[in-house]
Amino acid sequence: MYGRNLLKVSFSLWILLTGAFNLTAQYVDLGTNPMSLLFASTKLTAEIPVSPLVSIEPQANYLFRSRRFWSSGYESTGYRIGLSTLLYFDEDRQHQGWYGFIYGRYGSISYFDRETVNLLNRMSENYRQSRLTLGFGGGFKHVFNHGLILGASLGAGRTFLDDFILIDDNGQPIDVTPQSGPIFEDLFSVYGRISVGYRFRTKEYNQATKQD
Repeated sequence: MYGRNLLKVSFSLWILLTGAFNLTAQYVDLGTNPMSLLFASTKLTAEIPVSPLVSIEPQANYLFRSRRFWSSGYESTGYRIGLSTLLYFDEDRQHQGWYGFIYGRYGSISYFDRETVNLLNRMSENYRQSRLTLGFGGGFKHVFNHGLILGASLGAGRTFLDDFILIDDNGQPIDVTPQSGPIFEDLFSVYGRISVGYRFRTKEYNQATKQD
């Protein structure tokens, strides 16, 4: 229940944030990571300029219930939400080209045991894991004349929150008290993606471009 409420609140804030900055931004870049479809998930991003060199990017990612290579003995489902701040290196290119970024990401993912596994690794029951990660990285983005966007980025971060609770086969908590983690001993996190999207321009931006 707590996870569902947090998801609703987070998506509401994501929409409000996107709408608020859209009132002043000349364009907004909406995108997704097509590679996420290989892992039975979907990801949406909205990059919003806030200055000639800086933009912010809310992100939302939903994982459909499926087995994944990083937890082969489990079916997993859940969500991640995040916010990145991007700093571009060339002001004249209008938020494209090389950039650096910092990011924060929170995820809540439920794991359902489907195989007998080693008890020593603490992964012998269903559980829900919550993680908060902060990090940084760099990337490159190109916007074609007709608005199509292609890009790629890579970064690294550290997990500062790694709690889990036991759940039943329906995803309901058995013990609502967060247990001390981490389940995965390595708190180092790698961030990487390929981006495909489209730049939605305002009428004011199109008129200014024609006049130039």
